[in-house]
Amino acid sequence: MAHRTLHALVSALVRQQCRALSAEVREAATRHAVAFTQAQVHALPQHFRLGFLAALRALDATALGYGAVGFAALPPRRQDRLLARWASSPIPQTRQFVRLVRSSALLAFFEYPAIADSFERAAAGGVTP
Repeated sequence: MAHRTLHALVSALVRQQCRALSAEVREAATRHAVAFTQAQVHALPQHFRLGFLAALRALDATALGYGAVGFAALPPRRQDRLLARWASSPIPQTRQFVRLVRSSALLAFFEYPAIADSFERAAAGGVTP
């Protein structure tokens, strides 16, 4: 369940990026971002890793209030709304959790070779991808 939730979370955080990309490139970059984020979580000391997994479980539990069994089961718009709530929550831990995952996911997404290459080509041509 945690892997499925993490994949849905990373997908939600990167879905608005580079809309001109093909679906294949976007999905490959998203898989790369998920794998990178998972590796970062596994590299954490155990007490931080347990906190991260607890936050994923809390995200899944919060999705119950939106009528879904887990975050991954929510439609994209509801995922976006839930993430926006967590990102602006008065609870610092939820804001920090979203910031942590977003930072890791976007770093990996934009360093994916096909995306990084498109930015290099665009910069050489003076346009934005």
